[in-house]
This record gives sequence, structure tokens and C-alpha cells, in this order.
Amino acid sequence: MKNFNTYSDIELLDMFSSPKPICDKAFQEIYKRYSPRLNSYCLFKIHNQIEAEEIFQQTWIKFYRSIENGKKLECVLPFLLSIARNLTIDFFRANRTRNNHIIDFTEPEMLEEIAEVAKISSIEANELGDLIRAAVNCLDDKYKEAFVLKRYEELSLIEISNLLNITLSTAKQRVSRATAMVRDILSPHIKDYIKIDH
Repeated sequence: MKNFNTYSDIELLDMFSSPKPICDKAFQEIYKRYSPRLNSYCLFKIHNQIEAEEIFQQTWIKFYRSIENGKKLECVLPFLLSIARNLTIDFFRANRTRNNHIIDFTEPEMLEEIAEVAKISSIEANELGDLIRAAVNCLDDKYKEAFVLKRYEELSLIEISNLLNITLSTAKQRVSRATAMVRDILSPHIKDYIKIDH
């Protein structure tokens, strides 16, 4: 039996054309790797659990069909986020509602890491997580999305520029300005906790 978690994304994508159960197991491994981050992004884009879940599921369906139809990828996550972003745009056009992003997620592991680095208690880390969410939610949508893609989804600036259809320098500027704004908002509150780096 193959240990699918040892394969690279490209190797797994190549297995999508294999007979069952290999193709199913390859898809399950890709799903396991990226579903938490995709789900977080969908919740960021649409702050409604049911609607975000619908976008999440549609994204995976479109992703699978694209690979089945011969789409070649070097990176899986940017492609998934691109599908989710386009589906979200379609959703808001159809519903004629304003896309009011509210970030309501900070991974528990992230807070534990903050607590460990800053030498603070888990209660203080939770308070810090609340401060970070509040600070990010104060940003305009274009800066908020750039911040989330860089800091939460860990995309490169090139991937962000491609995903948002902006120049590389604009992507760099948005991430830099968003980071500076978050730092400015947080600085009076977290000087006793941790320094935010560029």
C-alpha cells in the first residue's frame, strides 16, 4: 500500500489519471493538505458558514474537473484560492450584496506558537489572537485580502499578484502597507506581548 503523504503535489496530481482507488487516494491526500486553508479563505471571503461551505465544495469540484481535463499545475493552493475567489465574485454578483470581510479565524496552532515565542500564557495568546483579528478587520478589503493571503495562506508575492490580477509591485505594496497598519493598530496593545516583524 502506497504512503500517499510522501508524494509531492505534482506526483499526486499525476495520479488523478490512474485507475481507482489510486486516483481517489491521491485526491484525498491533496484535500487533506489544503482543505483547512481553503476553508479559512472561504470563511474570510464570505462570513457565513453555510455559504462559505458551498463555495468550498464548489471549489473542490471545479479543481477536480480541471485536473481531469488536463490542467497542469505547479502549485495547488494558489489555483484553489483562485477558483474560490472567482466563485465568490460570482456569488456576490448574483446576490448583489456587499462583500464585507470579517476575519474570524486564527488557527489554535498559531496562537500556541505566538504564546511560546512571546513567553506568554495561553490565555494571553487568546487575547492576542482577538487583538490581531480585530486589527486585520479594521483594514480596507484590498489590504485585508493581501494580508490574509501572505500571513495566513503563506502565498508568495508573485502568487498574490497572479491571484489578485495586480502587478508584483502593487502586491508588495499592499502586503507592506497592511502589515504596517496592523502593527500600528496593535502596537499600543501588544508591546508587552510580542513584536510583529515585517
